[in-house]
Amino acid sequence: MSSIVKVEWKKDKKWMADLLLVDETGFTRKELRSGDSIKFEVTNKRKCTGYYNDIGSRNPCPAYRDIEKGNQCFSCKKKDIYTGYVRGMNGLDTEKRFSVYLVQAGRSVKVGVTRSEKLERRWIEQGADFGAEIHSDLSSEEALKKEKSITETKGISQSIRKDKKVEESEGNILEDVLDKNGYNEKIVDLRDKTIYPEKISTNIRRKGRLSGTIKSVKGQIVSTERISMVMTSGKVVQKPVQRGLEFF
Repeated sequence: MSSIVKVEWKKDKKWMADLLLVDETGFTRKELRSGDSIKFEVTNKRKCTGYYNDIGSRNPCPAYRDIEKGNQCFSCKKKDIYTGYVRGMNGLDTEKRFSVYLVQAGRSVKVGVTRSEKLERRWIEQGADFGAEIHSDLSSEEALKKEKSITETKGISQSIRKDKKVEESEGNILEDVLDKNGYNEKIVDLRDKTIYPEKISTNIRRKGRLSGTIKSVKGQIVSTERISMVMTSGKVVQKPVQRGLEFF
């Protein structure tokens, strides 16, 4: 039994995805390629996914603890360097520069913050269709303040629900949002940046059996012909359990 860490994106000529998993022996990766067979079940059980002890350096949970919610046990969360960053409590990454961005996924737009050097990767990780960098060369504190201000003054959310991300985009909505709010930044079309087809099943689930041929991957969502399954960090995956026809 393994738990999901995340869908991890890497770039050759285009972006492609692996499923990063963890168990008591450490981390493993499964390639997620269009046309490959996939067969497992996402459960409601959760296991700790470990912690970062340095930027880009993840460690598995020493006890591989059961958890009730989230993706970290209390012990790993205390050791994770990013916990303080998220809470704005320490000086992590003081020498790194950050960007504030707007992205469109499906028919929704959100504001976000990331290190400037990983801007496109972050957009791809979030399943965005279009992205625009609206502020750059900021400290982490400055970027978080701008993000908060944009949400409070312009009403732009800091998140997009997963079921909204699989909706067909129906054009470049981000352009209208930029214009409305006085931004004139370049929009990047992300739809041809990955090796996967743009279209993804709108029949989305967060648990249950994912069995068949991989059709596409969008952000943290893996899609076959029939369904799209959210790869929720911390959830346990196992071999499919046989069920009666009424389950389907």
